[in-house]
Amino acid sequence: MIQFERPTWEPLVAAVGERCAGDFMWMMEIELATGMRLQAYKHIDTRRYLHLGPQSEAFGFVPNESYRRVALSQVVAEVLTVSWEERRILMLRCHDVEGADDADGR
Repeated sequence: MIQFERPTWEPLVAAVGERCAGDFMWMMEIELATGMRLQAYKHIDTRRYLHLGPQSEAFGFVPNESYRRVALSQVVAEVLTVSWEERRILMLRCHDVEGADDADGR
């Protein structure tokens, strides 16, 4: 990892557009063994990572290998997908919050 202080948003905006970029947090910059630097972004809802190179090339993490180039459309779809179980948990949380408000008479 190189740094955690100066976000670089250009690769993300170029990859997903300015509107969708607002749904991500910049986490860090990573330097690969080749010298290429990747920007790591985390989606605020799914908590999944999107790793992008300087020209918005997408990379996936491969355990014990580092990072491998992957199709941008594939990784964006994976980052944005919420599984049935995750959806159910989110619904339960929303229901619990509403139930708590009703019980308090608010």
